[in-house]
Amino acid sequence: MELVQMISRKNTKKMKNHIFSSEESLNNNIHKIYLTLALLLGSILAIGMPLFSEPDGVFHFVNASNIAGLTVDVSAYGETAYWWGDQFATQRPSMQEGTHFEKYFKNEVQLMSIEELPRLQEVPSMTSFRYWSAAIPSLGVWVGYHIYPSMGVMIVSARLINMFCLSIAMFFIIKYVKRGKLFFILTTMNPVVMNLFASLSNDGLSVVLVSLMIAFAINTIVDNELTNKKILAMVLLSVIIIFAAKTNFMLIILLLPLLLFVYLSKGRVENYFISKPFWIKLGFIAILSVILIGLSVVFLTRFGGIGTVIYRLLINVFYNFSFSAQSVFTSALTNPLFEMTPMPIWLSAAWLLMLILAALEEEKFVKHPLVSWGSLSVFILNFLGIYITFMVEIGGGRNRELGFIWGLQGRYFTAFIPLLLLFLADKKFKLKVSSFRTISVLSFLLIVGANLLLLFNTLFRILYF
Repeated sequence: MELVQMISRKNTKKMKNHIFSSEESLNNNIHKIYLTLALLLGSILAIGMPLFSEPDGVFHFVNASNIAGLTVDVSAYGETAYWWGDQFATQRPSMQEGTHFEKYFKNEVQLMSIEELPRLQEVPSMTSFRYWSAAIPSLGVWVGYHIYPSMGVMIVSARLINMFCLSIAMFFIIKYVKRGKLFFILTTMNPVVMNLFASLSNDGLSVVLVSLMIAFAINTIVDNELTNKKILAMVLLSVIIIFAAKTNFMLIILLLPLLLFVYLSKGRVENYFISKPFWIKLGFIAILSVILIGLSVVFLTRFGGIGTVIYRLLINVFYNFSFSAQSVFTSALTNPLFEMTPMPIWLSAAWLLMLILAALEEEKFVKHPLVSWGSLSVFILNFLGIYITFMVEIGGGRNRELGFIWGLQGRYFTAFIPLLLLFLADKKFKLKVSSFRTISVLSFLLIVGANLLLLFNTLFRILYF
């Protein structure tokens, strides 16, 4: 009888220590679940996805090869200097005929002089974004070449090393951040970001750097103090972002002056404004609105005027936003390469729903309205900057008329999604969902299913279409 009781107590203790046994246990160990899934699914995508599965895939391989001092003649494999279009066009025949492994993995690469390349006839400067953002993939290319000098081995090796480094970095960020762990997991484990991590793309590093800056901001808000140590860390991170991230990602640096303003003023500005009569508040908002509208009118004249820009934006949101093959909605969450990696629209809707539920489940920890509204403003600024650049300025023809955001630009919004958590976690925002364990389990099921579906759908389209 005593033996039975001992076994029973032991089993009960094991259950209590089980990750999913309680919400507290799950929250304390959720970063471990992330790392397990990220490395497993990342390895599957790195090995299983066709070569050049990221936006501008050939470009990234050539750039990384140049930095590694192993300039490869990609034309020997039938690749061209074009950056856009069907990136799997040259691989499709060999995959359908069953000669893909022999062509890309058994045949040794032909190294060539960098001056003979049809493009990228240079090693980027060590002070440039293009150099530092490709540092990890270039190391992987070098390692792969010394394992076996074929393009397939070089690319897969670079993918695995890049995926491992970025996943480990995100693991520590998720472990470190004091709120929104599940939200960060959903942001960085959707098929778009997982495909970036498991590739040679330079956008994966930008996602990690932006996530780290937002994590610093969240911890500062939770601790309710901005120490000199945190300020120094965020300044150093800002410098790294300037060198190693694309231009639009630099907007995340605005979080530093926002936090400095809020915490150095110790709430005096907010309290001063709140204590004023309603008509003074209304007058201040009206004056600020007039100034912003005036600046917008002047700035947007080069893009056809504020009326034209707003019209195109509304058309993009209400007509093209969800159903276009070039939708920023799908390419931000589930579809990395338009019709080349076909993913059902309902999957993007499901991912958005899980993000909303994860945000509403999170404890309300933002008590400064300037922080919540400032974070939302940075998110909107990033959206408007990309919209104006890629739809109004660069896009032409049908893009201009119908409001398409030109190209695969959804991935530039993804890294900024955690800013919405700072907005929805405002203490004055009362709506809340209480079911962390259920939302977490559903999220992990969605993560596994969606990433495996990305691999299946991509290969199925290449092999049968």
